[in-house]
Amino acid sequence: MGRHNQLAIKTEQSVDPVLFAPDQQLALALEKYEKSCNPRLKSEHCSQNRLQAKLIAGKLLEADFDPITKKFISAQALNILGRIALDEGFYSQAENYLDQALSLSPKIAGLWFSRGHVHLAKQELNKACVAFEKAIVLGPKETKAASSLAYTKARQGRIEEAFQDYRLLVREFPEDDHIIAKLFETLSSIKANNYDPDLEADVKFYLSLNGANYSALANITESIIRHKYNIGTKEFEISLDEISNDEFLIDCISKINFKSADLEMFVSNIRKQVFVESLTNGDIPNELVSLISSLSIYASTTEYVMYIDEDEKTLLFELKKLISLVTQDYQWKPADICGAVLMYSMYLPLSDLPDQLAMTQFPINRWPNYARRAIKHALYEFEEEKEIAKTIECISPIVDKASLKVQNQYEINPYPRWLNLTYSTPTNYGRALEEKFKGFRAPSFFNTGEIEVLVAGAGTCRHALQVAKYFRNVNVTAIDLSKRSLAYGKRMADKHCIRNIEFYQADILDLSALKKKFHIIECSGVLHHMGAPEKGWKSLTEVLLPNGLMKIGLYSRQARKIISHSRELIARNNITSSPEDMRRFRMAIMTGKNNGFYKAVLESPDFYNASGCRDLLFHEHEIQFSPMQLETLMDSMNLRFIGFLLNRTQVQQHNDMFGLDTSITDLKSWEVFEHTYPDSFGGMYQFYCQG
Repeated sequence: MGRHNQLAIKTEQSVDPVLFAPDQQLALALEKYEKSCNPRLKSEHCSQNRLQAKLIAGKLLEADFDPITKKFISAQALNILGRIALDEGFYSQAENYLDQALSLSPKIAGLWFSRGHVHLAKQELNKACVAFEKAIVLGPKETKAASSLAYTKARQGRIEEAFQDYRLLVREFPEDDHIIAKLFETLSSIKANNYDPDLEADVKFYLSLNGANYSALANITESIIRHKYNIGTKEFEISLDEISNDEFLIDCISKINFKSADLEMFVSNIRKQVFVESLTNGDIPNELVSLISSLSIYASTTEYVMYIDEDEKTLLFELKKLISLVTQDYQWKPADICGAVLMYSMYLPLSDLPDQLAMTQFPINRWPNYARRAIKHALYEFEEEKEIAKTIECISPIVDKASLKVQNQYEINPYPRWLNLTYSTPTNYGRALEEKFKGFRAPSFFNTGEIEVLVAGAGTCRHALQVAKYFRNVNVTAIDLSKRSLAYGKRMADKHCIRNIEFYQADILDLSALKKKFHIIECSGVLHHMGAPEKGWKSLTEVLLPNGLMKIGLYSRQARKIISHSRELIARNNITSSPEDMRRFRMAIMTGKNNGFYKAVLESPDFYNASGCRDLLFHEHEIQFSPMQLETLMDSMNLRFIGFLLNRTQVQQHNDMFGLDTSITDLKSWEVFEHTYPDSFGGMYQFYCQG
């Protein structure tokens, strides 16, 4: 057993750390600090370890021992105190500690690493880069400064440089979740300019990394595939032999939902060719098994949104009859229908088959190995969610007319369907907000006790689970009108071993039944679907603790003009939200001569899955807003506007229009801004306010 573990055992037995030598005391202080950073540690235990680290570090500064050792030990003790001050949001104090440390020992890499993170917290990005570069020079392998430098470059908008840095780092640290997540973030805004086999090989490797959020790779994979197959050019041609041997493409189809019309049409054309080939062959040829399995998963995750032509419908009708005929034999087994079921699941949900319940009576391992992943995804998980939905408690009846309509929509189309969480470095919610909003100081309750978070209108709970997993000391309550949506989230919570979350069916209009109040309330993309959004917002404020924070997401009237036009067209032509009508309408937009008019629709990720498309274009009810309306509503509820969640482009454009000295929280300026840049808030106004 090493000295580090021995020290930990002695500490549990309340041995006075002063009895140890200075280097042992320093190791103990560092151990206590590192333990306090554990995101799964209860808040009171975190505080205890942090306090012990402070006390030991403080005593080391006061201790008297030989000057050479004193200088090094004091610098390291000041580093620990600086890190704690940084974690608690006391940035000036952190600066003082670390500047003292650097005056004593300017050649310790860890001190520059810590100093860089203080600059980062204060959004002093250029200074942060300098500090991280010094840390790398002094000790290339001693800290994670290389990763922090890449992150800072990304924050500065130096995306290509950050990507190249992360590209090297992930090769060296292929199991580092933080590096993988940040690599994927940079890749989300990068596209290949031509076909590069080396880049394809790297992205293929990224697709093999476990637990990553592969959806972030949509842009880069689309651009690689587009250039590789000359999509949109005269040279474009689908060769089934080539495609069935393209492991990269097959992997992409099974893990990524493409977000562009040309890639969807490409996948749709491949699907038709393999369908016809398999039917002609009488069964799925061995060389097409992997491709068809991936197409089945793609269809399931996009919720069967792709267009089905008349020839395909005829063939599917016959295939459905064949499956039904086989399952009438009381001695049938999964191998008898596996090929037919897999082909059908490339187009339509297996839950539509009259025999789907009989299919789930077999354990999944009774199905041929090549089909298990696809059939589990398309059938077994669907049935599992229906059972989970029965276990979710309804804390108050849904009676509001608008709420009942919205509930019905999401029971049919839980939104959104997702496969993976995005890894984040576990952090304090308050510190994360301070990083987003320059000059904002988080309430003191973030440093003490448990933080109660309400995610109102949680849908399928991806964001709620993200909050529960990656913010320290939080307990999350997820509510939604739809039990089916919550069931999806609950299944995913079990998959990701997330326990600090509760699920309830409830209406935002009746939150008193929760019998608790919250430090943080998040309600994004929900209020604008209510009959009276101001009533829903007011209801949320009534369960918000003093100085509590709200994250709100609402549709912009300016940015939704094309959506409003599309909805009017849908209503005028009596187009319903049935799967068939949605598929037909989507195909008309993608192939129409005026599809440039629908640019904003075609660029929306929601357009490329059924629940998202229904939410985008066919929603039962929608109200839109302007910045000045937001100001009026917040004033009426005594809420203070903290700021929009903005990207670098929006900040720069605002600064160019109004100057650096203009408050970025001035909603009057954003009203003017949006008339100049009408598409800026196409994804909603996302903002924080405080009670």
